[in-house]
Amino acid sequence: MPNYQGDNCEWPVCGSHGRVNVITHLCECYANFAPPFCEHCIDGFWGQQCTFSTVTAIDEHSLTFLPRIYIVVSFGAVFVIILLTISSTIRVIRKWTRKRTNREAPPPYTLVDQVPPPNYRSAEEENQINKMALHMACSKADEYYV
Repeated sequence: MPNYQGDNCEWPVCGSHGRVNVITHLCECYANFAPPFCEHCIDGFWGQQCTFSTVTAIDEHSLTFLPRIYIVVSFGAVFVIILLTISSTIRVIRKWTRKRTNREAPPPYTLVDQVPPPNYRSAEEENQINKMALHMACSKADEYYV
């Protein structure tokens, strides 16, 4: 059989205009080619690639390809707009709450002026205090061992 191949002639030869379905063992022809072996054009089409027709028809790929792109792009744009809206809303709310919580004025200078300055010690005084504290801690520890 000229249009079949394989050990038992079970695989059809679809040529370059189709492919074999491994489940049904039939040719699935590309646009405008007719089964069973995808050798001839379907009714209404002619030419080497079956691209010419008397009826202006649109193949399945062009019907689904363009609208799918528009849908994906529009959903992507809507998604980005929603994310930007949520992000800007969160920023505005955080800024507003920051302004609301920081409304308390600082204390007047007259109160700040009356607070005494911190007690600054020299390094020698600090070392003497640390030695005394260490000596007291050690002497207390010795009392517990007796």
